[in-house]
Amino acid sequence: MNEQVVMAIVGGAIGFVSSAGILALERILNRAGKLKLYYKFIHVKIDNASWGVRTNRGMYTLMIPVSFELQNTSNSTRVIRDLSIEAFQGEKQVFRMKQIERGEYSTRTGEVVVDKTTETYGGEKGSYSFALPPRSIQKQKCEYTYSINQIDAENLKFDTLKITYYDERDNKKGFIAKSDLNGWKMGLQKTDHDWILLRR
Repeated sequence: MNEQVVMAIVGGAIGFVSSAGILALERILNRAGKLKLYYKFIHVKIDNASWGVRTNRGMYTLMIPVSFELQNTSNSTRVIRDLSIEAFQGEKQVFRMKQIERGEYSTRTGEVVVDKTTETYGGEKGSYSFALPPRSIQKQKCEYTYSINQIDAENLKFDTLKITYYDERDNKKGFIAKSDLNGWKMGLQKTDHDWILLRR
């Protein structure tokens, strides 16, 4: 084989490897940075009551409205899919809360409805999945609920609430949001005044 041809092949191979290395390094550097989730458990809009457990006609209903700030400090788009709340008893998952897409709220004067508004929770079309552009922050309001018959409370005890989601690699992440709870007997709880960073 001609020496010039060999040198051209070797040069091409070196150039290809160098380009691939540069692209890989660039990708690593772009992903440097963190995905941070801050949250606050807030008031339920329908009646301005705090988050927690309500009792009505033999039912327990856990209602949790949450305000999130989602921060992406990297140079690449990051994904938070299926942002949820799950209830645990110790290390055992007991139930997963329902994600509310929208709520209707009425203002009344006596028996007459004078105003009706609809609020959408989550992102576009009520989705609880979010794409965060590079070096960005989003504020999202989400609401979760779960109801049971009071007679089922003994079988569905919980003491911990975890915020969970799937990342862009479809890996599930879970973080303790509230612990040492008295389950279905906790009643209404204090709202959070300051943003809380989710930590493992």
